[in-house]
Amino acid sequence: MILKYETKIGQADTKGKSSRTIVPIEIMKMLNLEWGDKLQWVADIEGEGVTVTVLKKEA
Repeated sequence: MILKYETKIGQADTKGKSSRTIVPIEIMKMLNLEWGDKLQWVADIEGEGVTVTVLKKEA
């Protein structure tokens, strides 16, 4: 099953070195996320495409 969500990227700091986005509540529920949890972003670069996986980082 593939679920698609759309979010907007915003500037996280005045230096422009990082960005921020909203994690949809449905994704938070699927990953059992709570405020303050950390996410791990994994980028799989293959050919001309990139697949990004987001995981809850366990302590």
